[in-house]
Amino acid sequence: MRYEISPMTRADAREIVMWRYEAPYDIYNIHEEGGNVELEIESMLDDCHYAVRAAKVGLVGFFCYGVIAQVPGGWARGVYRGRRVLDIGLGMRPDLTGRGLGQGFVQAGVDFAVDQWRPNAMRLTVASFNRRAIRTYERVGFQAIDTVTSNTPRGPETFIIMLLPIK
Repeated sequence: MRYEISPMTRADAREIVMWRYEAPYDIYNIHEEGGNVELEIESMLDDCHYAVRAAKVGLVGFFCYGVIAQVPGGWARGVYRGRRVLDIGLGMRPDLTGRGLGQGFVQAGVDFAVDQWRPNAMRLTVASFNRRAIRTYERVGFQAIDTVTSNTPRGPETFIIMLLPIK
């Protein structure tokens, strides 16, 4: 699948914040019951979030780059160090997950970031229970370098920090 990555629009953000993932992946739901949808949409219009589209499929996901892709538990442990290391976060539309699209999707986000910012390495943070995503990231070339615990809406969660050196 060929992906087109562009700056996040309000319409994209509105659609994305309403996506619902089934447990245990519901940790990735952006909109929480009782949350402020407009505030959640605004938070995605920060010049760090990008919408991802594919022909005949429409909006398939998003990428975010920089500090927004980090978890507070990592800040507390000081794991987010490094010169010219760019953090990447991502989300794929729930009905497209588990269909073998992940590796191409993640690679598209990495390629976009390398073209835009020329980092020496890319780093991502993933919930340790998300074995499906971890395998995908490993296929792209990311390697686990550390673990941290961070609070989530459902309580403390262990996250794996992964790094991809850029050649």
